Amino acid sequence: MPSINLAQQQDKEDIRLSHQYRLQLPSSPTQSNFRVLALLFYEELESRHASTLPPWVPQTTSDGRTYIVGTNDEPGYIGGAICAERAAMVQFRFLKRGCFRINK
Repeated sequence: MPSINLAQQQDKEDIRLSHQYRLQLPSSPTQSNFRVLALLFYEELESRHASTLPPWVPQTTSDGRTYIVGTNDEPGYIGGAICAERAAMVQFRFLKRGCFRINK
């Protein structure tokens, strides 16, 4: 039986984590009925003072990796929709430019 390396184990854990968040969403979008969720993992390249993220935004895994959660949303007009990846990326505006690196 082949052994699972650390990256594969993290991938499995990340999938489980994202699925857990997705199932916690109180409702699905009105247009597509699809609950989409994105976890963006990142590391800060400078001290914690570089971050102005509200304390509830950054999350940490059990092994110490930091991530941000984003989810899709579709208002009554589909042209105003936002994808989960973009919703997560928008939160990086709270970090100083050049002071973080997205890992995954």
